[in-house]
Amino acid sequence: GTFKEFIDTPFNVDGFFYFLEKKGLITVFNPVTSEILWETDISSSIVDYFIDDEKNLFVLTYNKVYIFSSKGYLQKEITHSQENPFNFWTDGENLYLANQDGISVLNFNGEIINSIKQKFADFLKFFKSNNQYYFVDSRNLYTLSE
Repeated sequence: GTFKEFIDTPFNVDGFFYFLEKKGLITVFNPVTSEILWETDISSSIVDYFIDDEKNLFVLTYNKVYIFSSKGYLQKEITHSQENPFNFWTDGENLYLANQDGISVLNFNGEIINSIKQKFADFLKFFKSNNQYYFVDSRNLYTLSE
């Protein structure tokens, strides 16, 4: 396919370049051999993405979360009903989808198991330190607890 607008700058994972186009085209390219390792078109706008420690690619759209292996196999497709999500992350057991009204906690079957109502200013960044989970927007630092 043809890339028109990237969701982010192409990035390198284990020597392969990942290209994510906002409208859903994903390509993983080997710059040494000039070959495409894998490519797919999810035909849906990509909102956010991340790579986990096992090199799985997680992709958030307005109604689904896709999980691809490093070889490009679709491991899981999770439907969600979070309205206008702008960010997401996982703690390995659950998915956390954020929008301006709060965070929905989903299991990997797409079932909502918790909801955190909080007005957020904008994009949330999630991180873990000393087995404690934190997230931050442009104004506040939050601690995620039971």
